[in-house]
Amino acid sequence: MSHIWPVLILLATSAMAWFVGSEATLPFFIYASWAGTLLMALAWWHGETWTMRTVLVYAILYRLVLLPVLPSLSDDGFRYIWDGLLQWKGINPFVFRPSDPALGALHNSDLYISLNSTDYFTVYPPVSQIVFGIGAIFYPFGWVVSYLVIKAVFISIEIFGVLLLSRMVQARSLILYAWNPLVLMEVAGQPHNEAMLVTWLLGTIWALQTNQPKWALVFATMAMWTKLYPLLLIPFVLNRTGWRYIWVPLLTGLVCFIPYYHSDFFVNIRTSLNLYTQQFEFGAGLYYWLKEWGRQIMGHEESKVLGPFLQWIFLFTIGALWVVDAIKQKSLHNIIYLFIGMFLLTATTVHPWYLLGLLAMIPLLVDVGFRDPYAQVSVKLQETPFPPWHWIWLGGMMTGNYFFYLTENQWPWVIAGWGGWFVLLLFLPLKGLLQRVQFSRAGRKYAKIRNGFPVLEPDEPLYVLDLGCGEGYLGEWIRQDLQANVSLVDVVDFNRTQIPFFRYDGQNLPFPDDAFDVTVMSFVLHHCENQTQVFQEAVRVTRKRILIIESVYITEWDLRQLTFLDTLANRLRSDGLMNQQEAFLHFRTVPEWYKFFKQFPIHLVDTMQSGLFLHQQAVFALEIKQTKA
Repeated sequence: MSHIWPVLILLATSAMAWFVGSEATLPFFIYASWAGTLLMALAWWHGETWTMRTVLVYAILYRLVLLPVLPSLSDDGFRYIWDGLLQWKGINPFVFRPSDPALGALHNSDLYISLNSTDYFTVYPPVSQIVFGIGAIFYPFGWVVSYLVIKAVFISIEIFGVLLLSRMVQARSLILYAWNPLVLMEVAGQPHNEAMLVTWLLGTIWALQTNQPKWALVFATMAMWTKLYPLLLIPFVLNRTGWRYIWVPLLTGLVCFIPYYHSDFFVNIRTSLNLYTQQFEFGAGLYYWLKEWGRQIMGHEESKVLGPFLQWIFLFTIGALWVVDAIKQKSLHNIIYLFIGMFLLTATTVHPWYLLGLLAMIPLLVDVGFRDPYAQVSVKLQETPFPPWHWIWLGGMMTGNYFFYLTENQWPWVIAGWGGWFVLLLFLPLKGLLQRVQFSRAGRKYAKIRNGFPVLEPDEPLYVLDLGCGEGYLGEWIRQDLQANVSLVDVVDFNRTQIPFFRYDGQNLPFPDDAFDVTVMSFVLHHCENQTQVFQEAVRVTRKRILIIESVYITEWDLRQLTFLDTLANRLRSDGLMNQQEAFLHFRTVPEWYKFFKQFPIHLVDTMQSGLFLHQQAVFALEIKQTKA
């Protein structure tokens, strides 16, 4: 694989580092980040053969390039140093506002002048405070040194998270997080404690995957004491580990909390957090839309009511999700993805770095190799899903919000970001939805033939051929439910499973005689140019049974209807790959199929007819005669 894509991303990252420092060059920083996002998407698109070593080396290199960058897009770093400095002076940062006269001795410093929200208590929980304290050790050498130390700790912890993620996904999937320019900037360029949050969330998933329930809860608690809102994720983790381990988050939480305990701890934090639901607003798509809609309808805005209302919507949704999860669990990365997605949708303030936790889940969503052993699933779709480009788009466009510093107008970027998010959410999943419909339909096909499979000895393997497999979904149902050894065959390849596929020339199957216990043919024979040759080959390679599902007709009107519907459906599902087979459509009535089968050394075991007048179907179970002619 050529290194052209990661090298181009390196150039974009270097441009981001170069241009981010001043207001005059800020537009070029934003353009570079957009270019980097596009390059990352192209690297994923063309990156089937990336090695994990390459992805990790470049991921680390990108972060090191941004390490020397000083604060310019965000002044949060100054608050990090301030909170750490208070700790070294023996002052609990959760007790005093920076503007409190009790801290007057520090008010003449350059650090205080650079602070934001000096009239509000800190909102950074204890795990974040520990890192701030480490950085403040170096404050005597200047705030720059402290800032770079805090940044280095953030980057080191986040790289550990990337390494954990690399143990759970393939190299190509990892690109979507590890090379994402928004991630790079908000972790290494203008760092935020979401860098640590990502690692704790990934650590929780990794611990569950490796059957380490206690560590999973430790990581989940660390996430809570890094950003607070992951507190609501802990019940989901306990659903998987068992509530007998509830002492783990309680003990871990106490260890982190006790050094910062104060009677007004929660009151003070809540006072500051109310800023984000009642006063602050930035980059929030749904909130802005509802606010503007209310202004147009009622003639005035209700922002003070709307923020708390959306907050309650978020809490209600998470509660409902928890109830559903308690009944039937999904993979935890799906829960976190939905959780953070709902948080972003209902927030009144959405800064670019808020997306990091969600972006970290994307490689797990698109990687077929990841399976959560705690998820209660039966048969599931094994295809590689399309990445959620709507969130990747929003993340890419989020840097456009930094134009606000130049024009104090964020509307173009909010509209572009969330408008594009909405459009992509509507249109990109349509093809994936079609595949899920196909997969569900394959399940219904399997239900019709399930009882036709022979009963073997407990340790005897079952070999099945899915002849005319299409996407391979029917074979996937058979493989997972019966633990069978399945092979797929078709004249065109649009297999979407991990089952071995063999191309068929329409004449001779590439298998020896009696290679399979069962051959399955689902809506296949009516497509064959030479039905006799194909079926004769099926009989040759089968030693026990052939199970057939076929469209049948009674009247000429039924036949015309079948021809039209079959042509339309196969054009939609195969992107034109099956157009050539339209010339060979050859439907039969049930009696005609009986006559056809009499040509071969088989006997009919059972027939079942079903379907509505639009699509009448017949299932034939055929037994291979012990002595073939």
